[in-house]
Amino acid sequence: MSIIRAGVGLLSASTRLRVGRVAYYTLALLLLVGVAYLGYWLRMLPIDNYESVRRLAVSFGISDRYARLSYLTANDPWIEYWLANYLHEHGVGSWTSLTRSNPDTGIFWYPWGRRFTGSEYPLIPMLGSLGSDPLETTIRLPVYGGVAMIVVVYVLLLLEYGLVSALLAGLALAVVPAATSRTFAGFVEKEGFAMHLLAASILLLSYSLKRYSGGWRALLLAVLSGIVGGVITIAWGGYAVAGLVYASTALFTPLTSRNSRDARRKLYLVLAAAATYAVLGYAFNFTGYGAASDKVLALAPAATIYAVAIMLLFESKAIARAVNLEAYGLKRVYALVFLATIAAGLAAAPRLGISGRYFAAMVWPLKEAGYIHLGRLGETVAEQASILRTPHGLRNFLADTGYTIGVLIPLVSAYMLYRAIRHGEAWQLPLALPSIGLYYGAMGMLYLSQSASTIGSIAVAATVGSLASMIASERGETRRKRKRAWEMAGVRELRILTIIVLVLLVLAGTAVGYQKSHRTLTAHVSTATGLGKNFVNLGWIQLLQDLGEEVPKSIPVVAWWDYGYWISVGSGHPSLADGATSNGTQIRLLAEMFTGDEDEADRILRSLHLKPNRTLILVHDMALYDERQHALIYLYSLSTDDIKKAWAMHHIAERDLNYELFMAALARGRQDVLDRVVNGTFIFKLFADAPYHSDKAKIAPKASAKLVDYKVNNVLIAFSQRSRPLLLKKQAMRHFEPYAIIVAPYMNFDGKMIEPAPKLYYVRLIIIYKWIG
Repeated sequence: MSIIRAGVGLLSASTRLRVGRVAYYTLALLLLVGVAYLGYWLRMLPIDNYESVRRLAVSFGISDRYARLSYLTANDPWIEYWLANYLHEHGVGSWTSLTRSNPDTGIFWYPWGRRFTGSEYPLIPMLGSLGSDPLETTIRLPVYGGVAMIVVVYVLLLLEYGLVSALLAGLALAVVPAATSRTFAGFVEKEGFAMHLLAASILLLSYSLKRYSGGWRALLLAVLSGIVGGVITIAWGGYAVAGLVYASTALFTPLTSRNSRDARRKLYLVLAAAATYAVLGYAFNFTGYGAASDKVLALAPAATIYAVAIMLLFESKAIARAVNLEAYGLKRVYALVFLATIAAGLAAAPRLGISGRYFAAMVWPLKEAGYIHLGRLGETVAEQASILRTPHGLRNFLADTGYTIGVLIPLVSAYMLYRAIRHGEAWQLPLALPSIGLYYGAMGMLYLSQSASTIGSIAVAATVGSLASMIASERGETRRKRKRAWEMAGVRELRILTIIVLVLLVLAGTAVGYQKSHRTLTAHVSTATGLGKNFVNLGWIQLLQDLGEEVPKSIPVVAWWDYGYWISVGSGHPSLADGATSNGTQIRLLAEMFTGDEDEADRILRSLHLKPNRTLILVHDMALYDERQHALIYLYSLSTDDIKKAWAMHHIAERDLNYELFMAALARGRQDVLDRVVNGTFIFKLFADAPYHSDKAKIAPKASAKLVDYKVNNVLIAFSQRSRPLLLKKQAMRHFEPYAIIVAPYMNFDGKMIEPAPKLYYVRLIIIYKWIG
């Protein structure tokens, strides 16, 4: 050891510094590799379960062509895969041909077709199309996006805030459920994939403002921020968030400045970023690859130019005298202008292109108070619901952020905003504003929870580095001014303690988050194939094979809009609605069809230009089959699909009272009320009638030998296992007849059926009726 010390002592100061830097960045690189691999490994965990389901399906005779669809979870991944496969077969340039006039898009939103060039973003499908197998490539894209988020944030924080900040952010983004929930294998979703782009655009703008007196370097960082923000316009609707970051940073910047000239120097950097972002977005729109709103793209540069114009006005002597600028100061006078601008901006937001769910997220307290409405369709979409109104919503949100991180985000964001305004640190704005803004927005719209937690986690980690740099700078200052050393000592110790507490809290949150992420992802299977590991169901995979192989592709399948992607992508059959919810009128017609009586369903199908004997109707849900009593039992508490989703159908169709009567009948055991509701409600009529047609039943998979004698004598429904069951009677159908009923038992990975009690089985009932006119 003494020899090593002696050798180090012989090195010059500059050499020691270089050696130290090499060691520092080597350690940083090794930690980055470790954290990135941890995030990759965690996000890839569901692959094993998908493969187990695929093997199980093949072992039961289902073609691998359909069994491999078990890798696609939820709804959006199905359409991303279809688009990637289309581009793989026709070339990336074929994106601009995906309009309603293209026959290949006619299977969506039948009979109108779908214009993908205006309703989807091409980046994910383009990347997915590059692999030899678009399915295998596409299902891994969210994992690559998640790893990119870890790497990009880690590197950018390392260069500016140091290793501790980079490591804290990297760990949080690697394992916290809010970061992994949209970036794991199989869940191909735009927000999760594009989050690294949003984070990079924000941090680059922040670093540009920190160097606003640095000439071309600051300008280069601003332009890079705009380029990255512009790329978001072909990746995700969150390009609007990037635009709002530029606009809000511009409007807040004068509040951080000593005078108008100082403010303008910063604003010109914001303008460079905003203008680059807008120009790139318009360029993508012009080529047919972008789907960004022209008004939203214009908002960022317009807001910046507006702020610059206000500063130029304040430099006018006449204006300065009129507002008594010298007496009140720039910040106070501009604060009034700022408040008036925000009020006017919110009032004009719908005309500026910020409307619907995005505007509702901005003013969600008004939505919760009943002053503004999303519309009946929007009110049924879970992701647009308020966290505060959703049962256990706030608790789940905090759990997804590891609890401690979720609590720290608003506190740290407020501190950063205070530093920006009180101490003139404009570079804090690009991170503080979206952090606190998205957190606020997430309280009103669940969809924003990942964005809020991701940007918020970065803000927390950056604050640790910011506090550390303050301590380092103050140490140098007190060396020069020994008199003030005793004054600064207490503040420095407080900051050191704050850093220690923040680090411990983030690490605690990361540990809690890891446990939940690991538990969730280890058990996850595709939504279409079950409820979790060793609780799988092959009904939908069997259905898609039957439709794809045995039913002419020209026959449309009418189902609730949640399943349009599965039907059209999986079987090639036309569906009337899908997860895009882009045609509210058609969704309302579906709601009215399912919640009206049989005659109304017949009229609506005719109005949609569908053909009798060439149209199938599909509903499905979970049930219990009692083999001893030959009874099929629906439990409302067990429902995961159409029985429970019938609430949304009734709400959209403005028939809430009918659903309330249905629920009251179950809760109070009123057979007479149930009979009346079922007889007049098409969807309930299908659930009541179908199980009695045992001759149409098909056990899926076929090798489920325990149900070879499947027969139903009674169909029962109850609110829960403790409630009094009511009888669902066989119905007299005039316009519809049973076509096929798939009875799919729930199984473990070994193919053994799950029995909660002897001879009692969980099954998925997929009901298909033919419209005969």
